[in-house]
Amino acid sequence: MSEFKICLIGCGFMTNSGHGPSCKKYAETHEDVRLAACCDINIDAARTVCEKFGFEKAYTDYDDMLDKEKPNAVLVITPPQITAEAAIAVLKRDIPAVIEKPPGLDREQIMQIHNTAMEHNTPARAAFNRRYTPLVGALCEQIDKANAEILDVSCMFVRVGRTDADFSTTAIHGIDTVRYIAKSDYKEARFSYAD
Repeated sequence: MSEFKICLIGCGFMTNSGHGPSCKKYAETHEDVRLAACCDINIDAARTVCEKFGFEKAYTDYDDMLDKEKPNAVLVITPPQITAEAAIAVLKRDIPAVIEKPPGLDREQIMQIHNTAMEHNTPARAAFNRRYTPLVGALCEQIDKANAEILDVSCMFVRVGRTDADFSTTAIHGIDTVRYIAKSDYKEARFSYAD
């Protein structure tokens, strides 16, 4: 059985609350998976992720980590300001990437990720996890059973205890989930935000 090495870039809140526990669980249930390394500019944060979730090595430079570890897949769980740069570095090495949202600060950065993935024939996927919640699955089943046509959809996101100035990193989940449920691109989308 060949080994499947996973590395992770970014050891902040999203890694500690979601991706780290998921990686640990996945490695525990797949004997060929190795959590090879994680990286963060804060070495203490990287070492904490190693200790909590079973990653073997901590790095502060993702280029160094990628070159030394040669992983089979990388999770890019970074602040939006560096996500495109880190994702492109991964994809240029022909390594598949799971990328936290938003995958870039603007359309240009997202297209750079897309173009790099296409050029290197390497998968890059944004972590749109709301598609896989039981409630969304049940709703999609009901729509399919009824052979229903969706003409208008409203989606409301409520965040408790989070007052980030930029709501887009959460709002993008609503946009993606509705698109997924409707199995269609948007003709129009309206967005409002109140704190």
